Amino acid sequence: MESSMVESQFDGLKLHMKKWHVPNAKTVLLIIPGYGDHIERYDHLIDYLNKHNVAVVGIDLRGQGQSHGERGYTPHVEAILDDVATGIEKVHDWYKYLPLFMYGDGVGAAILCAFENRRCTMSAPYQGLILCTPSIAFPKKPNFIHLALVSASSFLAPHTRAPVLGGDYKYTNDPEIIAARENDLYYHDRWTAHTCAILIEEALNLEKVSSKFSVPTLIQHGSEAFLPMEKVQDFVDRAKKRNPNKHEDNITFQTWKGFHAELHNDLRRKEVFLYTLSWIETQLQPLKTA
Repeated sequence: MESSMVESQFDGLKLHMKKWHVPNAKTVLLIIPGYGDHIERYDHLIDYLNKHNVAVVGIDLRGQGQSHGERGYTPHVEAILDDVATGIEKVHDWYKYLPLFMYGDGVGAAILCAFENRRCTMSAPYQGLILCTPSIAFPKKPNFIHLALVSASSFLAPHTRAPVLGGDYKYTNDPEIIAARENDLYYHDRWTAHTCAILIEEALNLEKVSSKFSVPTLIQHGSEAFLPMEKVQDFVDRAKKRNPNKHEDNITFQTWKGFHAELHNDLRRKEVFLYTLSWIETQLQPLKTA
């Protein structure tokens, strides 16, 4: 493995990237972690893929993990998208001739949806998308008062930080993972008011406007995740209708009964890894003959 700092295309902010190289890699996967999360918490997924000749690269977005920037703060949605573009560009520098697959988790998956909608009007700089537990809607849609309070806080106190998910919300059923996260210096669940306003606006856009997917896309969701399964199913159905010229299986939706939000950290995670690897290998077949 090898760590490096790269400069964001948005403002030159230093972003932490890490690559896990393997000899004779058949493809490379770029991980976009959930918001507040960081790439070191995907070690089970990385280890599994490496053992099956998949190189992996991860990037900590601004204010996350070992990247620079105020914790939980982003100045603009374009800053996040430029961070992603920076990561993609670096991966292409490192792996010029390998197909690239993107892996987004939670808010990271929603960020990739925004990247597709805003940045991939002609073609995408990758060959496939994997969206796990995508934060593309609200369990219960916020009302006018909620939105007004967030908007006011964003304007009056943009750097005020508050926990996003509190209480007894269960994101994994692995006690070792839970204990490790509680002592993780790089993990945080407090977002600034300004960042919350940005992400809420993006989530509302994803609920309102059907996403387009320019490349084969795998969407995976656990039945015990915070966002109800029917919300994700509705998102998938609307996306398929927006892609009428694509083949039926351009968008694959895989549900995982009994799984929580962090599919990569579930006690039965190897089932998810096996399915994900199989899907990647299926997408690689036509690329080998192209």
